[in-house]
Formats: sequence, structure tokens, C-alpha cells
Amino acid sequence: MKFFILLLLLIFLSTNTMAYETPKKPLKAAIFSLVLPGGGQYYNGSKMKFAFVFAVESSLIGITSYHIYRSERYYNKYKSSLNETDYQNYLKYYYKLKNDYWWIGTTVILSMIDAYVDAHLSDYDEKKRKIHLKFSAKAIGFQYDF
Repeated sequence: MKFFILLLLLIFLSTNTMAYETPKKPLKAAIFSLVLPGGGQYYNGSKMKFAFVFAVESSLIGITSYHIYRSERYYNKYKSSLNETDYQNYLKYYYKLKNDYWWIGTTVILSMIDAYVDAHLSDYDEKKRKIHLKFSAKAIGFQYDF
């Protein structure tokens, strides 16, 4: 598992250095955001967004891991003792776990959408300089510099 994470990190860092030479690729940003928490934001050069998304997704993953541990622990205790209190505790953590999965999925999807849109808009300022609208009393003019 550590090797897989290290390999993904090396691929991510090597592609990030090339990103400044070419326009950003939206699909690549979305995939990075899916694979690594905040990966798409880092690829797009948004360091503050990266820190925020990384912190939120990592926290959610940590909380989910804790709820998995607690639910399994209470389920195993219930199986051996058939104590109703253990079963109620298991259900409490099981429902929290289902809620955690929903929040992780929502956060990852929103992070992917943000990275995708941000990559599309990475050359917005350059394109904006090429478009000129001219207004006069009788007409509206449009000019695009190639």
C-alpha cells in the first residue's frame, strides 16, 4: 500500500511540473482530485484550495476509519455475548459510517467538479485579452484577436 501511494505521488509531482508549460487538462485535474485528496487543486496551482480540500477529505477519511473500527468492535462483542447494548452501539456506529460514506462521496465529487472547472478556466485571462466589445450609440461591436 505504501508503494502504491508513493508511486501515485511521484506520478503526480512529475506531471505537475509539466502543467505550467501546457494548458491545464480538465480531465486530468478531475482524476487527480479523485485519486488524491486535493490532487486536482494542486495540479491547477491552487495551493489554498489544495490545503482546504486535503484537510477536509483527510478528516472525513480518518473519522470513517474510526467508525469502521468501532462498529466492527461492537459487532464482534455482540456476536460473542448477544448483549443488546452492544448491538445498539453497533447500530449507532453503523449509521454514522453510512453517513460518513455519503459525506466523503459528496466531498470528492465536489472537489472533482471544482478541479475540472478550474482547469478549464486556467487560460481565462489570456482569452479575455483577445476579446473586445465596443459600444456606441447605434451599434455594438465585437472584435476577437487571433
